[in-house]
Amino acid sequence: MKITKIEAHRVSIPTSVKYAEAGGTYTSFVRSLVVRVHTDGGVTGTGDVHESVPGYTAETLDTM
Repeated sequence: MKITKIEAHRVSIPTSVKYAEAGGTYTSFVRSLVVRVHTDGGVTGTGDVHESVPGYTAETLDTM
């Protein structure tokens, strides 16, 4: 089985209320990267990763 296609989509998901993250950062949305991997065997996998809390790690959607 070989990977034939990889899709990556940035999404911003609104939350119903503002909430506090680690370090006291308040937000009303979650920024995520959704990845879909397709294979020549017809198998498709989907995963996601969320942008980190500022000051926790250096990862952002731009560095993923």
